[in-house]
Amino acid sequence: MVTPEQRWLETWKKAGPVLERIRQAELKALPATLPPAFCSKPENPFLNAAVRLRQKLMRIHLRQLQQELQAAREELARLQAELDQAGG
Repeated sequence: MVTPEQRWLETWKKAGPVLERIRQAELKALPATLPPAFCSKPENPFLNAAVRLRQKLMRIHLRQLQQELQAAREELARLQAELDQAGG
């Protein structure tokens, strides 16, 4: 009796050469030169500079937002203290 594992093994033994022929045919059908998406190109220094500038501007903006938040918290604490003094 043939086990499922043996049947699986025989199937792949038969499929191996067929798959290899398909692979070889597909490789032969590829163009001689690869399209630009597959070629490694040197990095664009202007793009890198733009990315770095954006990161720096985002950090500056974040710092400003943190300062505004801190000022709002201090104002809230001051108003809360005034309210506590007026009420009690």
